[in-house]
Amino acid sequence: MNSRNVEKQAVGGAPLTFAVLVFPGFPMMAFSSVIEPLRAANILAKRDCYRWVIVGADPGTVEASNGVVIQPRLLRGGRAEGRPHRGVLRWRCRPCRGR
Repeated sequence: MNSRNVEKQAVGGAPLTFAVLVFPGFPMMAFSSVIEPLRAANILAKRDCYRWVIVGADPGTVEASNGVVIQPRLLRGGRAEGRPHRGVLRWRCRPCRGR
């Protein structure tokens, strides 16, 4: 999606939806840094310009680095449903392989 399409959606079209991937030990500050600007923009615009869905690659709750527990939707097939998306699993496992 190019920046012109993003602008169109944010300004007058349907809300732009973001998937926020959480994993065990994720930093809450980074999580808030993603969600809060979107929430604030919606308040300032007095409409839903942005939406977000919190997703995880594994079923169950996910605990942040500060101990807050979140119940994300299960990321499957590139969406928040179905089988885990292979690209996400490869990306998630890359640090485990030392790459």
